[in-house]
Amino acid sequence: MMLIKISEIFNERLKNRPSITHPVWVLGRITTMTRRAVSAISILAGIGFGTSALAGGPTVVVQEPAVYAPVAVVSDSNWTGGYVGLSFGQHDASLSAGPVSVSADDTGLGVFAGYNHDFGQYVLGGELSFDRAKEEGVKVDLTRLKGRFGYDAGQWMPYAMLGVARVKGSDGIDSYSKSGMTFGIGADFAISRNFVLGAELSRSSFGSVANVAGTDVDLDIDTIQLRASWKF
Repeated sequence: MMLIKISEIFNERLKNRPSITHPVWVLGRITTMTRRAVSAISILAGIGFGTSALAGGPTVVVQEPAVYAPVAVVSDSNWTGGYVGLSFGQHDASLSAGPVSVSADDTGLGVFAGYNHDFGQYVLGGELSFDRAKEEGVKVDLTRLKGRFGYDAGQWMPYAMLGVARVKGSDGIDSYSKSGMTFGIGADFAISRNFVLGAELSRSSFGSVANVAGTDVDLDIDTIQLRASWKF
């Protein structure tokens, strides 16, 4: 009995089920398919978004430190060339005989000319100078030929000098002359490629220039000068 009843209910539902062409059935199928399609698209979009996020995420760029080749600093100074100039300074002449010494100083003008050759770091040169001092009727001429050894420090050139000197003195009645040696230090500063200012401290020693009561009288002249020259 129960089986017959179930069969009748099933057949009844089949009769009442809308056909595949019934509008209600079609609408239900479309709705179901739309929901499934939306779900699939959402899943695919999520997968694609995750993939693009992984692929297009922030990229870490490692920059290697820039390597710079060392640049040699080359000085554009060049002390090679001839020069002429004027000097102004003080001459301190000292006469000594044993423990006794007397000195006299005076200012004077001078002229000089020379030539330097710059070897890149060191400078070698030669110079001829003439200085004259006069005080209380006594005239003293000092002529020197000097070798100079300098250091190229750009615009500065400190140097040492060594050479020979000759002094000649006259008071209008008597005169004397004596040769000796000269040495000193100095420094030049290039204001421009042609104009140079400098200073020099030197001593010229002449040994014995006279004999008084059996005692030799030695002469030394200390000179400090300011110099200006034109280099060509």
